Order: sequence, then C-alpha cells, then structure tokens
Amino acid sequence: MKHINRSHKIFDILFIKNRKPLARRSQSKIINCIAGICTIAVCTICSCTVEWEVKESRSGKALPKLTTTEATNITATSASIGGNITNAGTSPYTERGVCYSTSQNPTTANNKTPVAGAGTGNFITTVSGLTINTTYYVRAYAINPAGTAYGGQVSFKTSGNLPALTTAAATNITATSATLGGNITNAGTPPYTERGVCFFTSQNPTIANNKRVFSGTGTESFNIDVSGLSPNTTYYARAYATNMAGTAYGDQVSFRFVTN
Repeated sequence: MKHINRSHKIFDILFIKNRKPLARRSQSKIINCIAGICTIAVCTICSCTVEWEVKESRSGKALPKLTTTEATNITATSASIGGNITNAGTSPYTERGVCYSTSQNPTTANNKTPVAGAGTGNFITTVSGLTINTTYYVRAYAINPAGTAYGGQVSFKTSGNLPALTTAAATNITATSATLGGNITNAGTPPYTERGVCFFTSQNPTIANNKRVFSGTGTESFNIDVSGLSPNTTYYARAYATNMAGTAYGDQVSFRFVTN
C-alpha cells in the first residue's frame, strides 16, 4: 500500500466539503481505508483522492522515462529525429516514436512517427514531407498502460533559400524579337527546377506574364531568343529561377525597337 502523508491526505479526507467533520463512524472507515483495510467502494465514498492513491499503489505502474535527441541530417523537406529510453517503465511500453509540429510541445495528437523496438536505448527515424524553411518542434514519446511519456522538446529549422540571379541586357533587338537572358549566381536550396526569362509591356513582369523557359542547371549564364514582339513598344524583362522555396527574379531591364 502506498504511504499517504498524514499531514495532508488525512486532513483533506476528514474535512471535505465545507470543511465539516464527518461522523465518527465515517471517519473510522476512512482511517481504515487509509490503512488498507476497507474496500475500494468505501474509498470512493470517502474521497476520490484516496481512490486514486489506492489504484496507483495496487497497479504498480509507472511511465517510461526518455529524452529527445537533437535533429540531424536536416534538409529542405526532411530530418532525422529520435530519442533515448532510459527506463522502459514498470509495465513495458507498447509504442515509442517521435511527434512533431510547427507549434511548441507537440503530442501524439499532432504528427507522429512510431519506431519499432523495445527496452531501453536510442532510436531514430527520418521524417519527410516537411515544409521548406520552417521551424519544427519535436518530442520523443513512449506509451505504456500508465499513459504517454514525453522527452524534452527540441527544435530544428528546415533549410531552404531562393536562387540568386541577375538579368542580362537585351541584345539583337529587332522590330519583333530580342535576345534575353540572365546569370544564376546561386542555385538555391534545394536547387532550382526551372529557369528562364519573363517579359511584359508593364514593369516588374512575373512568370504569370509572358515567359520563356531555358533548360539547364547549376550556376551559369543563359540566353533565349524571344519573338512575336510588337514594334515600337517598350518591353520590361527579368530573368527568373524557381525552386521549392519559391521564384526568384533578377533585376529588371527594358528594351524597345523603334522603326523609322
């Protein structure tokens, strides 16, 4: 039977509800209950606090103990996270793993990834499908009949940077065509999947306007011939490159072909 501190538990039980003492007979039953003589039913009548104490002592169950390890192998959309079980609990855990969220103190009600295994020791898993350039909070967890235990919280931020590039001046300008291009100085993280030029008759064109795609990867210069332009018209152009972080644009240039 779990020991109950007389200075707190007995006082709480004898003076429940409006601080009025119970009848002598009821008090006797309560004290006997504390001594482990009465049944659970009597304890329920006496105090729900006592009932909890008795159940806990008779079940003998304790939560596992564990810590959360720092995230490693962090990319734009994935990371390796895990934990270390230092005590499996008095009743062995039935599930362990990691839970994570973009909000602090995640629980198994958020995103979770179970990791197979038993006993004490380290475990690790790789989670994917994460959002680029985002801070995540992680806690390892272990579940046994007593409940769910969590390790301390750690955090990490997925990588992700836009490409960097400049726009080349237009060349070979005719009444209806021109050569446009740019220079990729940083491919971004992760590297871009599309690059090219966009142009329009209004300033600061985007890929939602006219665009021409130029194949290739890495950091290098590229040029594209565009045609079908209107004569005597000013056009604005920007080089662009798109990766998972978004679309980056070079500075704007303008050109115009004037017919006599």
